[in-house]
Amino acid sequence: MKEEAKEGCPLIPLTNFKTRLLAGTQIGENVYRRICKEAEDVASGVIPGFSTPDKSRKRKYQKKILCVGEMKSIRAIIPT
Repeated sequence: MKEEAKEGCPLIPLTNFKTRLLAGTQIGENVYRRICKEAEDVASGVIPGFSTPDKSRKRKYQKKILCVGEMKSIRAIIPT
C-alpha cells in the first residue's frame, strides 16, 4: 500500500480485492479463510461472536489455598 501511494496508482487491480487485502494486511491465505468461515458462522448464528485466541480469561472459581492440616489430610489419603 505504501508503494501504491508513492506510485500514485494501484499495483494490484482493485477488482482483485482478496489479493489486495492479503497484501495490505500481510496475512496468509489460511488465516483469511478461517476469518471468513468464522464471519459466516457469526452471521448465521452458529456462534455468538468472534473468538479471541490467546486471550487470558479470569477463572470462574478462584484456586483454593489449602492450609497445612488440609494438605496433611490429602497426603494421608493419596499414597505417594
